[in-house]
Amino acid sequence: MLERDIERKVAAVAEDMGMYTDHIKATGKRGFPDRIFITKGGYIFFMEFKTTSGNLSARQKYVINKMESNNSDVSVVINVADGVALLKSKRDCVQLFDFKGL
Repeated sequence: MLERDIERKVAAVAEDMGMYTDHIKATGKRGFPDRIFITKGGYIFFMEFKTTSGNLSARQKYVINKMESNNSDVSVVINVADGVALLKSKRDCVQLFDFKGL
């Protein structure tokens, strides 16, 4: 299965679960994860999609490391089942900080 097919199927499940999700098309920087997810509770996490034979580029590893060092939740997903399991584990997560008051 292609990366885009894995991504589409996982995104469809996320939307069925009531999450907001979008493909990240351009951030001005290469290596950014493929997709953002936001739970109903406002928790934000990211997924990078790969096939079982795919590898992260050096730039992707760098960006993911930087994001994680800033407490971002980033996962690499290699199949639909793992992506769906991750969605289920995040479904009830809530945002821990109220950004609306800033």
